[in-house]
Amino acid sequence: MQKTLSILKAVLIIFLIISGFACDGNMEKKDMVLVAAGEFTMGRDDIEADEKPAHPVYLDAYFIDKYEVTNAQYAAFLNDYGSDKVRAGEYFGQTMIYEHSRGVQKAGGQWSAAGGCEDCPVVCVTWYGANEYALYYGKQLPTEAQWEKAARGGKKTMGYTYSGSNNPDEVGWYDANSDNITHPVGQKQANELGLFDMSGNVWEWCSDWFDAGFYTNSPDNNPHGPVKGAGRVIRGGSWDVVEEVCRTTGRYWDYPENWSDSYGFRCVRNK
Repeated sequence: MQKTLSILKAVLIIFLIISGFACDGNMEKKDMVLVAAGEFTMGRDDIEADEKPAHPVYLDAYFIDKYEVTNAQYAAFLNDYGSDKVRAGEYFGQTMIYEHSRGVQKAGGQWSAAGGCEDCPVVCVTWYGANEYALYYGKQLPTEAQWEKAARGGKKTMGYTYSGSNNPDEVGWYDANSDNITHPVGQKQANELGLFDMSGNVWEWCSDWFDAGFYTNSPDNNPHGPVKGAGRVIRGGSWDVVEEVCRTTGRYWDYPENWSDSYGFRCVRNK
């Protein structure tokens, strides 16, 4: 009997492992995609000065969220966390998020996603709120290099201008097609790695401080950005910008305490 139970337990463990992963050229964990270790070209030489020079960067393997974090996910976090301000550590007391008609809302001491917007990307989240969410679940915000490698399609890249296509309408929500609102995640075409909405829908906070000249002396192995700065990097464009801004190489920033109805994020996790 004991031997039978041990066999059944082993079978169950194998089933759970298999069900949590799917093989499609890269290993994929539930709602996260593995970006394989290796080198990629970061930046462009023919657009903005802060995207120059295009340079090789090596990154260790990591997992990244398939979708932008949604209102429903962030509301669940707030209710479990028990506060909309950072509770401890270096950023103690910083406001994490603000209510919005297409974001999260608070009533009776509980947070919930705005009606009809449960699967839309969370908005009005500060960098502090994005960072704290990631840490709470044992993840991190992506470095600028991690974000760009994933957006470009990793080793499967086809060299598209936008994340998954040269036609922004195929892969993203921006000012010409969004009707001036966010949209549920995953409605557009995925990129080469199976990632959604990395061009448009909402800007995505990254972990790095922004430095316009960082690429001129960036480390070529797992760069983490400058040690300090005025603002944090945001990437990918959003529902309210022109298509060109949604390119995979575009670099922008804002102060970490700032928020907008076009600011959201996704997370990464070390392999």
